[in-house]
Amino acid sequence: MKLYIHPLSSNARRPRLVAHHLGLAVAEVVVDLSKGEQRQPAYLALNPSGKVPTLVDGDLKLTESYAVMIYLCEKHGRRELYPDELATRTEVNRWLFWCANEWSPNIGRLNFENMLKPMLGLGTADPARVQEAENIFKTHAKILDAHLAQREYILGAKLSLADFALAANLSTIVPAKLPVAGFNNIQAWFARIEKLPAWQATVK
Repeated sequence: MKLYIHPLSSNARRPRLVAHHLGLAVAEVVVDLSKGEQRQPAYLALNPSGKVPTLVDGDLKLTESYAVMIYLCEKHGRRELYPDELATRTEVNRWLFWCANEWSPNIGRLNFENMLKPMLGLGTADPARVQEAENIFKTHAKILDAHLAQREYILGAKLSLADFALAANLSTIVPAKLPVAGFNNIQAWFARIEKLPAWQATVK
């Protein structure tokens, strides 16, 4: 299997975390986004959206980070991150959808304003857009922080795909200036995630 990634992509980090945690033999291929490699015909043949990640497993070409995470668990029969029990798996799915629709897109706005614009020479952050995104972040963070009260991980005592999905977005917590101050449960949970070998193996 080959996983096409960029080291700074939180989307790509999700399946990387899963692969490392499960000890899967997945070869990582870096797509240099700064050079536009994601727009070259060879890569577009794998992923017409021109984004990362993309998993290639034989004839299968799979895009979308959440789908890749699930595929890695399903194919290799590793249920520790994506349990068979319906209610538990449904809870994981709920948080994956919440991450995809609420948590991740708004953090992407802060990534762009506070990190990517200066990095790409596109000027300084727009204060109004930053304020709006921070307000939305805090609304989402209140939900997550309340859920994590008296829980080690999203499901309780056990790590799951939901933890990796949500935590990947916090990879840019410092450069994107994500306003996590005051959300003590999130900070404690994220500190636990950062100590995991899979997280350490995917820092860059």
